[in-house]
Amino acid sequence: MSGRSLSFVKYFGRWYSNKTGWGPNREYKRGKMFVGVVRHPLVYYAVFDKKPEEHYGLQGYNHLLPAKGKVYDRKPVKFLMLKDKKYAWCSCGFSHNQPFCDGSHNRESTDCRPVRYIPEKDEERWFCNCKQTSNRPFCDGTHSKLSTTSVLPSS
Repeated sequence: MSGRSLSFVKYFGRWYSNKTGWGPNREYKRGKMFVGVVRHPLVYYAVFDKKPEEHYGLQGYNHLLPAKGKVYDRKPVKFLMLKDKKYAWCSCGFSHNQPFCDGSHNRESTDCRPVRYIPEKDEERWFCNCKQTSNRPFCDGTHSKLSTTSVLPSS
């Protein structure tokens, strides 16, 4: 341990105290998961409650940006959206929990930004996965006009 006590853990080249609760096994320490178990990717997207001053429908102006993202899939995804919850649709195509944003647009060099939406009532909607829709974030059938060579493998 080179002079460090056992109450410190080296993680990605930095030393962290076991007492802070931060480190590679923090979820295990809180009793949320077993060590070595990989969580399902859809667990990672955050759904926040609507604030009183926010209106329903599309939020901000990201749905008006001209940039089109990478084609993730040629099939839309049906999803049940709950009233007063904020959803962020991935418009870049690099997210690992499609159709929702996980911040991957920050790691890639893209001009795409997530499109935020707050539904007025519980509703099932079809989210676009080809990222070429003109009705962001919802599917408008553009995927049927895409060539099969334009689909990139999602990994």
